Parts: sequence; structure tokens; C-alpha cells
Amino acid sequence: AKCVGLLRSIASGRRGVIATLVKQGLPQSSVDFLVQFVPEAFQDASELLSLLSEKDVVPLVERVVAASTALSICVANSSRGEMTAKILLSASLDTLVDGFHFM
Repeated sequence: AKCVGLLRSIASGRRGVIATLVKQGLPQSSVDFLVQFVPEAFQDASELLSLLSEKDVVPLVERVVAASTALSICVANSSRGEMTAKILLSASLDTLVDGFHFM
């Protein structure tokens, strides 16, 4: 419980920390933990959107992984901001489609 509280506190107090972790390539088990126990991860939606839009800077593989994580965060926390969730969902799906099209 203390670990969850600490993570929630960090996520709510430091914008961009979740997006930075996502960019570093969190293991799926860590993503699942964030999605389930740290709803404040949704506060990084704009940073996740920026990450997904950096097509010339961030390699496609990293953007696809970020899109998958963003989708999970978005679906679990869409009630925290429906319009933001729709925008993040759309950008994530666009990135995933680009990834499949590229292959």
C-alpha cells in the first residue's frame, strides 16, 4: 500500500514522469500495475500524445509500445476526462495502424 501511495504521489506531482517511463520501455507487468493502481497516470495524457506525435524523433517501435500503453491507460481512466481520452485513443490507434502498415 505504501508503494502504491508513493507512485500515485509521484505521478500526480511530477508531470511527464509516466510518459518518460513509457518511453523507456516498461515491462508489460509494470504497465498493468500502473493501469490498475495509479489512475494519476492519465494526467500524462498530453505528454503521451506528444510522444506519439514525434514521428521524426522517436522510432516507430517505441511509439507502438507507447501507443499500446497509452491505450491501456486511456481505457482504464477514460472517466477522468472523456475528451482527452478520445484524443489519446485516436492518436494511439493511428500509431498502431502506422506500425502494422509499416510491417
